Amino acid sequence: MKNKLPVNHLSFFAGGGEMGELTRLKNWSKTSVGKTEFWPQSLRTTLGILLNSKFPMFLFWGSDLLCFYNDAYRPSLGQHGKHPDILGMPGEQAWPEIWHIIKPLIGQVMNGGEATWSEDQLIPIYRNNKLENVYWTFSYSPGFDESDSVAGVVVTCTETTNKVLNINQLAGSRDELQFAIEAAELGTFDYNPLSNKFSANQRLKELFGLPPGEMIDPGIAMNVIAVKDRQRVTAAMETALDFSSGGRYDIEYNIIHPVTKQEKSVRGKGKVSFNEDKIAYRFNGTLQDITEHITARKNLEASEKKFQAAVAAVEGIVWTNNADGKMEGVQKGWAELTGQSYSEYQGYGWARAVHPDDAQATVDAWNEAVAERKTFIFEHRVKLKEGYYGSFSIRAIPILNEDDKIKEWVGVHTDITERSIAENKVKESEERFRNMAEGTDVLIAVADESSNAVYFNKAWVELLGRPINELIKFGWVDLLHADDKESFLDLYLDGFKKQTAFIDELRLLDKAGAYRWLLVKGSPRFRPDGSFAGFISSSFDITDRKKAEELAKESLDSQLKAIDKLEKNEAKLNVVIDASELGIFELNLQNDEIECSPRLSEIFGHESTNKMPHRQLLEQLHPDDVEIRNEAHNRALEQEKMQYESRIIWHDNSLHWIEVKGKIFFNENREPALLIGTCRDITVERKHQQVLEDNEVKLNLILDASELGTWEVNVKTKRVIGSKRFHEITGLTPAPNLSLTDTIMIIHPDDLNLRSSSFKKAFETGALSFNGRILWKDNSVHWVEIKGTVFYDEEDQPDTIIGTIADITEDKLQQKTLEDSEKKFRLLANSMPQHVWTSDPAGSMNYYNESMYKYTGLTPAHLSDDGWIQVVHPDERAGNIEAWQHAITTGNDFLFEHRFRRHDGVYRWQLSMAIAQKDEAGNTQMWVGTSTDIEDQKTLANELELLVQERTGELEEKNIELERMNKELQAFNYISSHDLQEPLRKIQTFAARLHDKEFNCLSETGRELFKRMQSAAERMQELINDLLAYSRTSNEEKNYEQVNLSELISEVAIDLKEELEHKNAVIQTGEMHELKIIRFQFRQLLYNLISNSIKFAVAGRVPQISINTKVADSASFKHPKLSGNTFYCHIAVTDNGVGFEKQYSEKIFGLFQRLHSKTEYDGTGIGLAIVKKIVDNHNGFIDADSVIGTGSTFNIYIPVG
Repeated sequence: MKNKLPVNHLSFFAGGGEMGELTRLKNWSKTSVGKTEFWPQSLRTTLGILLNSKFPMFLFWGSDLLCFYNDAYRPSLGQHGKHPDILGMPGEQAWPEIWHIIKPLIGQVMNGGEATWSEDQLIPIYRNNKLENVYWTFSYSPGFDESDSVAGVVVTCTETTNKVLNINQLAGSRDELQFAIEAAELGTFDYNPLSNKFSANQRLKELFGLPPGEMIDPGIAMNVIAVKDRQRVTAAMETALDFSSGGRYDIEYNIIHPVTKQEKSVRGKGKVSFNEDKIAYRFNGTLQDITEHITARKNLEASEKKFQAAVAAVEGIVWTNNADGKMEGVQKGWAELTGQSYSEYQGYGWARAVHPDDAQATVDAWNEAVAERKTFIFEHRVKLKEGYYGSFSIRAIPILNEDDKIKEWVGVHTDITERSIAENKVKESEERFRNMAEGTDVLIAVADESSNAVYFNKAWVELLGRPINELIKFGWVDLLHADDKESFLDLYLDGFKKQTAFIDELRLLDKAGAYRWLLVKGSPRFRPDGSFAGFISSSFDITDRKKAEELAKESLDSQLKAIDKLEKNEAKLNVVIDASELGIFELNLQNDEIECSPRLSEIFGHESTNKMPHRQLLEQLHPDDVEIRNEAHNRALEQEKMQYESRIIWHDNSLHWIEVKGKIFFNENREPALLIGTCRDITVERKHQQVLEDNEVKLNLILDASELGTWEVNVKTKRVIGSKRFHEITGLTPAPNLSLTDTIMIIHPDDLNLRSSSFKKAFETGALSFNGRILWKDNSVHWVEIKGTVFYDEEDQPDTIIGTIADITEDKLQQKTLEDSEKKFRLLANSMPQHVWTSDPAGSMNYYNESMYKYTGLTPAHLSDDGWIQVVHPDERAGNIEAWQHAITTGNDFLFEHRFRRHDGVYRWQLSMAIAQKDEAGNTQMWVGTSTDIEDQKTLANELELLVQERTGELEEKNIELERMNKELQAFNYISSHDLQEPLRKIQTFAARLHDKEFNCLSETGRELFKRMQSAAERMQELINDLLAYSRTSNEEKNYEQVNLSELISEVAIDLKEELEHKNAVIQTGEMHELKIIRFQFRQLLYNLISNSIKFAVAGRVPQISINTKVADSASFKHPKLSGNTFYCHIAVTDNGVGFEKQYSEKIFGLFQRLHSKTEYDGTGIGLAIVKKIVDNHNGFIDADSVIGTGSTFNIYIPVG
């Protein structure tokens, strides 16, 4: 039976926190290890270490692998789980859910005695009322008994669940970022400037045509950059690699693919990282293909240039009137046009240049427009300076200010003399036509370009018995014979679509209710500008001819009469044909002989004749159009009617277009006998059509480039048709039945009145203009600009509005930002005591703040242009102008001291500074400057200069005194190191001899005095050494070198090895940084702090010394003594010693300062003063935090970089 050990052998249970208490209270007699009195020393020692460790530890002991654990391990068990029940429980019962995982590890240690190691291992445990996935980094190591056999397994572990989850989340974020980069088709690159290694993702390699390898030669990538951009890109990279630039990289340039030779525009953006020595060690970023964006921008710029050129090409003169409508100021264009002098055209004097018949009407219309604030549109005649009158179109609009009041009127006079002459000729021609049409028996009608009939002559009214107002438009269609209606309407509408002549025979119901046969011929009409104006038709009653053909076999006489009447009708027809400039031909299909009108020969470029060989006409057909004519002829043989368009070539090789229409007549054997038809020269029409098509293409290009949407509103049906871009801008879903109401619904409620007034004004003036907000389905607000033109019907009622829509949201936001910025600038400028001013790039002043006006007493008119120079003192004006011109020429900052005259005539000194605001290309956009009153500083500077001269002599004397004191200090160092230490060494030597030979001969009192003498000598030696160390921190040369703090800590630990082992002290270090420091001084600093932590340890407590470092900017540390915009290395030395009260946190760094008696702790009170001095030598700061009985932390901040 084992003997019971004394109670004091249970000291290993002391401390240990909660688990130490639970272990002491546990009834171990019911377990396999039995009562604690009989536990082996190995278990006691192991548990003593475990319970008092701050590191999570677990112990499996004995054959049952009983469970022990400490307070540090306790949090890993969670709440409502295994704690505290598993204390003393066999391992298999305590950990059933993971026993299959940990039993093999335990067996490996128990059997082989070798430790295991696992990192971030998933081992689920039951805690917090559930089985949780928990990650661990742990080591299983053997616990030996007295016979050196493995008796248990010591588990040291750390839960790394949060770390693993964070890593997984980081990996997920990295995958998401990679996906986003790939989705955005961004290229990425990473360049190491130190090793010149360059890597990139697949997208960048595709853009640059680079090889698939991991690392890429930077030179190969650089060669892909277009030669014109290569130097600029190189310069941008060099700038980014310079620490002073901030490391930012943002540039656009072109690359040329080495294989496809395709050129692309790209944008590179990146950031350079620098080390503490301001050396670039990493340069990474992205590359985006912006080819489409650049192309669109260039197209837009080209379109803008074209637009500006078009504006410049508009003929007309521009003039301005004041808000009351009166002309004032210099009007150069008006003066050059009319020859009126300045005084003659002022006010309403301009009206004297207007034709007397138009003057009063012009003034009345102008006054009405001014009164109603509406656009002025008018036409009148103006007497030119040459003495004759010209016709002009006038358009003027009011310019409004921010208060919605008229600021001025701007108008344009456009010369329309030639147009007026042409229009008058047209009117005269139309009048002659109507007189001719009303006086003829030929049925004549006119239709506009929309195919609506707009005129029928008297002959029509008499034939049909209907008034004109019932016949116009399509009021005649119901009179067509049912068998003829569809075919004729197809022919009629096709003629309008193609703008080509047509001919047909049809039956029409007359006023007597009988159908009459008519021969209808339609010819297209064109305006002087070549635009299509509609059709003019001439119709002839051929009822008798038709009847004659029917009765031909019955009565020759009847046929002759019909032919006679037909010939008369055809004579009338010829009159109309001649007027319409149609060429008429009759081709005998039996012998190929042709008879034609003289006009036909003229159309083919020959002299006027009635005879033209058919073969010659055919030879003039363009080779590419011969087949067209042949196909039309073959169809006519089947369908009787022939129609085609083709090109012909004149003898001068000029190209002309013709339109041929005709009908084939058959003999009694149904053989084709005769082809009768017309030929019309449509060359001009074709050219106009080509111009229209080209203009339409150009318009579409302009619309696409300007991102305009187009729309059309039918005013009567309220239906809206919009382009694709229209729907994109409005957010409306494309639909065939989109209504005007649908578009009104998206108008912002606050802009509905403005929209209504804009449309009302449009119906009055014919022009629509509306700027307002719309709401999308997601309630987002967008700004739009809508412009349009109103078209009217024949009754002068609004019929259709056609226009464009533009998204101006970005422009409005930029305008708002600019306005806010301007307001803020002026508010800030006017609130500043300095004079603030701005100028244009050429140096002309355009703004002063209120301070300038108050100071000078001058008005804006006095200071405009170069008036500011009058404020400058005469002695400084020439230098001022020279410096200002130099700044404007070079773009460099302007800095000048000069005197400004105050409103009372007193001159005061000012410091004027101006900086050029430049665009991306480095071009100056404006100058912003300030002038600060430095009169007091100037006066003070003069006084200071006198004081400096006085103080200079005193400082020279002080320097001499300091040199003398420095020599004395060096002498003291010599005395301390030689003269003072020499007698001390002798005292210590003689005392050592006495101790060895005579100590036992001394009385008890003598021995005590001898010990006190030795102790005093040792303290004296320590004091001299500390004083020498303190002195050296001031006098030694400051040789800085790059040192890793971990090296110095290791050296100090070796020096203090005995002291550390004596108290079982532990030094723990975190991440250590390299610093540029004085090596031997910093070693002394760490030595003093660590030795203090050992010296001032709490009795019975293992000294724990922790040293950690962190590098960051001053703002991160929030320390009041740290300089802004500077990086520091924070060194924290923490111990668990006796500590001190907060009130002594600064006192402890003074010389000979002690907080404890010599009997408690030895020392001289100089150690921390040396530490403080060393920190000062490194331009740093040190302070201390402490809690009595808990420990102290010394915080050191050393500037880096």
